[in-house]
Amino acid sequence: MKCAILHVFILLSSVSIISCSTELAPEAYIAWIKNPGNGFRHVSSANGFHFDLQYKPLELIWLEQGGSKAIPLEKVKKKFGDLQYIELSIRPENGQASILQVDASTTQKLQQNLYYYSYLFEHDISLEIDGERFPCTLFHFERSVDIKPDRVFSLGFEAPIPKNGLATLIIRSERLSALPIRLQINFSQIPMLKV
Repeated sequence: MKCAILHVFILLSSVSIISCSTELAPEAYIAWIKNPGNGFRHVSSANGFHFDLQYKPLELIWLEQGGSKAIPLEKVKKKFGDLQYIELSIRPENGQASILQVDASTTQKLQQNLYYYSYLFEHDISLEIDGERFPCTLFHFERSVDIKPDRVFSLGFEAPIPKNGLATLIIRSERLSALPIRLQINFSQIPMLKV
């Protein structure tokens, strides 16, 4: 019995070590990072809103912008390596066109929502890592003119990779919820990109 338990422990340890050091081809890397089951993407609902949080390692950003055809990966890492990048998408679940139209019965209220999400929302977002909170230092609201209900925010945080592998994006916005919204991501198994 003890021998069987030891074998299972060794097998699981080997799998976790291999999974942390696996090199993936670009297409497989993108699919792996974007798969919610791997921890880098968090999809959930709270208080009538749908949240889709995607952690974006520099390798993913580099691949999405053309990979080796554009700029060498090492140059990108050197220039942008101090930030943790996250893409946050929010949409109402009640069928409204976007978060801009929530509680916006007049043009003035719609303009107030637009101003809030364009300029003030970043102050209501932080990233918690190992018990320490980091403010949002890079913020971009992608104001699209299409009819999709999702509104996308590109976020950057001057924060380290978590020691325990876990980070939590905290949203303290009364426009979205009376209580803080906590979205967790797991940094513990970042695969290597085969370049």
